Amino acid sequence: MLYETTVLPGPPMGFRVTHINPTFAILRWEMPKVLGKTVVSYNIRYRPTSDGNGTPYKTINSKSVPYILQNLMASTEYEVYVTALNEHGIGEPSTRILFRTAVGLMEATSSEAAYNVTACCSMVGVSGKCMPLCDYSAKLTDLRQLTQTCTKDFPKLLRCGAGGRNHVQCCERRGIPQACLGFCTGHVTEELVVTAAACLPYVGNVIQCFEEGTGLIPGPVIQLHATSLADDSLTLIWQPPLDGSVNHYVVHYSMIDELASKAIATAFEMDQQLHVIQPQAVINNLKSKQLYNFFVLAANDHGTSLPSSIITINITKEALSNGTISGVPSAPQGISVTSRSADYITVSWQQPALVHPTDRLTYTFYYRKRDDKSFNASSTTITSYRLDNLTASSQHIFYVTASNDNGESRPSETLMAWTDPAYEAVVEVPTIHPMNIVLEGGSMTVICVAMGTPMPTVSLYISGVLIRQEKTRHMVAVLSNVTRSMNHITCYANNGYGQTSEAFKRIIIGRRPSITGSLITMATLGDDVTLECEVDAHPTPKLSFSRDSSAMDKITNSSKYEVRILRENREPDANYIMQLMVRNMNVSDSGVYYCNAQNNFGTFAQVMKLQARQKAVPSVMNVAKCCEEQNVTSTCMHACTLFLDIESVIDRPECIGDFHKLMRCAADGSDHRGCCTQWGVPRRCLDWCRGEVVSSIELCALTYPKPIISCFHEGKERIPGPPRNVRIQLEKDNSVKVLWDSPAKNPDTVELYRVFWRLQGVKQTDKNDTRLTWLNLVGLKENLPYELVVKAGNRDGTSTLTEPLVFTLSDKYIISTSTHSNNPQIGVAVGVVVALILIVCAVVCGVYCLRKRNIIGIKLTGGMRFDNAPFRGNSQACNDTLQIVQNEVVNDASEVATPNGGWRQEALEVVPATEVGPSLYEELRLGTDGAGFKRLK
Repeated sequence: MLYETTVLPGPPMGFRVTHINPTFAILRWEMPKVLGKTVVSYNIRYRPTSDGNGTPYKTINSKSVPYILQNLMASTEYEVYVTALNEHGIGEPSTRILFRTAVGLMEATSSEAAYNVTACCSMVGVSGKCMPLCDYSAKLTDLRQLTQTCTKDFPKLLRCGAGGRNHVQCCERRGIPQACLGFCTGHVTEELVVTAAACLPYVGNVIQCFEEGTGLIPGPVIQLHATSLADDSLTLIWQPPLDGSVNHYVVHYSMIDELASKAIATAFEMDQQLHVIQPQAVINNLKSKQLYNFFVLAANDHGTSLPSSIITINITKEALSNGTISGVPSAPQGISVTSRSADYITVSWQQPALVHPTDRLTYTFYYRKRDDKSFNASSTTITSYRLDNLTASSQHIFYVTASNDNGESRPSETLMAWTDPAYEAVVEVPTIHPMNIVLEGGSMTVICVAMGTPMPTVSLYISGVLIRQEKTRHMVAVLSNVTRSMNHITCYANNGYGQTSEAFKRIIIGRRPSITGSLITMATLGDDVTLECEVDAHPTPKLSFSRDSSAMDKITNSSKYEVRILRENREPDANYIMQLMVRNMNVSDSGVYYCNAQNNFGTFAQVMKLQARQKAVPSVMNVAKCCEEQNVTSTCMHACTLFLDIESVIDRPECIGDFHKLMRCAADGSDHRGCCTQWGVPRRCLDWCRGEVVSSIELCALTYPKPIISCFHEGKERIPGPPRNVRIQLEKDNSVKVLWDSPAKNPDTVELYRVFWRLQGVKQTDKNDTRLTWLNLVGLKENLPYELVVKAGNRDGTSTLTEPLVFTLSDKYIISTSTHSNNPQIGVAVGVVVALILIVCAVVCGVYCLRKRNIIGIKLTGGMRFDNAPFRGNSQACNDTLQIVQNEVVNDASEVATPNGGWRQEALEVVPATEVGPSLYEELRLGTDGAGFKRLK
């Protein structure tokens, strides 16, 4: 069905077998007429027929035509055919061909010339992409297309094309110039690029001579070797050519001296010649102990072959100590230095002139420094070698030999060469394209040019980031998606000599404006306030302030406003600082302001909000009243003036017991521990800084009252007092909303409120921060008692905690109990009710505790502490009474819960011998930058 719908390709056309040898044959065909252009590869199927039809086919897939079928058995008949494949499957098979691996014998196909140029190319290692040129019928279009690609294989192609025959006479008849006659012998005597450029127009004529002479001129002799040597004679034996008729052989020989033994014979004749009929010759009248060269040519009426090998021998009996000497290729010629630097030398040479066309040559490169005694050797299959890691200004000696299966040739000429002197690397200032301006988001080309010997390693850095690094003198890097930070371009160059060379260039990236600034600015009515924003843009933008988003009504300098435009620094692309000062702020000045910037690449506007707050009247602290409430003794009341006069009682020992009361009154509900730490107050005395009892009263009273009082003075108008009137209400979603009023002391300095809550008797404490005077609590459990406290704070410090508020969340209502009241009667009533409840609870808990102790035999001890905002609680005991929690913990001073469930200040228990100084306090950044509480680590 696939064949009927013409999905599969048809059979390959013109299938044939050519160039049959004992072990290989060449298969040729053309693409199918049906869907030939869809073919992706071909399957070659073959099998020997000597074992009958039961022998399975072997399958080989090939994408190229022709194909060399290798690894065949000699004198064996084979059956072969080809099928084409496309993406749908395998097409119809070609005609089947039977052939026998014997030269000149083939069935179902015409005979071909005995010499096989394609097989020669395969034997000498011509690359597969150049194999189409290994055919006398190759197209000139293929030749032109593959000239550059097959440059390295050109000597091998030319040698196989000549086939070891001398085609000079034919080339002269066809008008090929003298400079190109080397092509007619398969040999290139000049630089390949120069020769190819001059002789390429005559390649067609040369190929015609190759094809014409293949059937007429005999091929080269093989297996030349010397078998017998006397004092004045030498016997040579060789094998006849594989193809072509031979009338006679010509033995060429000449005497050479030792110094000339490395010279390369470029002519295919010598001083003396001997004509023989048989493939052997005895050369007489040789001079003893002299060095001779020998080679043999096959000849007939149409011409002569080329020498396939050469024997160089000293005419002495000892020269044949091994029994025989085989002919080898002649020495490589034209050795020269093609490139060099301070750390390397590249040496090239031409292939030997006397070599069999099918020889696969291996070259041995010998080299040493001038001062070294022995040569180093390295093998290669190409006609060049590079010596690396050399020393600058050093002299080196080298030569090369060629080897085939019969042995190694004589050495080539010896070459001496110096490496270049070393020059330290120097890099030029990077070149940037486009040169006028580079746009953000676009692309730019960076060029780093470096000089120096040896070749330096060039590195490109963009704003400190390595982009590319390579060993070159000319680096080109194309960078896309350019950002405004890619403005510092640096090129480095280093070649190991001298210091690293550096050159940089600062460019300005064209970009639309980008503005940053404070989103909300708080200011007190009546004060002067400055709004500031920073603009990043290039080219220079138009800057303005406005109250409307369209920037139509720009703010200008007046008695009310002052606009200032500054630069961040003197750099050409420095940011712009825009400042708007609003004098004597009033309610109408509150609201939204716009920072506007516009240039050629865009417009940007930043919204800023100015928010007013009422100017608070400084609170007047009544220390005398506080001292009376704290029951300060009459002898110490002299300190309770308008503000605490600690010096009047510091020398009175009887007042030391009242110091914690005096400190409580002077602290005025604020936490000054941050300031005290800076003044060097130790940890054991820090609780006085927030009006709490310390453990070492005498020690603290002797040394630290004055710095503590100084902190009280410093923070009395900067640190807020505790929030007031804390209360709760139930929301519709069954969440709890906590509300409070601003502190009576310094309410305008509050930047943040912190709320703590937890289940009574549980260690874990939850907290949250807000700028508002309310907070929603979610996820609370019903019918369980909670306690809650609130504190106010700013970047200078915090207040003490409010008195705890206890509440229980029920289904549709909240049971709330506070520990304080402004109505004494309500307080008495609440106290009676609470007392009755506590009595009942005490009885129940007592019974429970007695039973518990009888069972497990332990005593309930310890308390609960919480550290750094979270409360750390312990198990709740039998009595539920509430005490005041004063502040968040700082290091060892902490709010704790007593075993009976209340909050109190735990005294420090510090052993003086192990005490360490206080660490610096850090700022807890909450919300926007700069807001938060300060505490000790």
